[in-house]
Amino acid sequence: MANQYVTLGCDENQARGLGQYAIDFIHGDSAKPDDLVWEKLEQFHADSVACAVAALTERMNAPCVLRDEALDYPS
Repeated sequence: MANQYVTLGCDENQARGLGQYAIDFIHGDSAKPDDLVWEKLEQFHADSVACAVAALTERMNAPCVLRDEALDYPS
C-alpha cells in the first residue's frame, strides 16, 4: 500500500508535488481518502454552493459576471 502521507518540503516545487500526487491518485497509486475526508469534501461543496447562491442573491459582481459568461456560452 502506498504511503498514507505526502510531505512537500519548503525547498521543492510544491505545485509539481501536488500535481504528481493528483496523477498518482487518479491512477490509484496512492492511499484512498478516509471517510472523514469525503465528509469534509461534501461539507466544503455545500458551503461553497451556499456562498455562491448568497453572492448571486446580493448581486455581487464576480458571480454575476461568471453567470453572464456561462449564459452567453454557445451550446
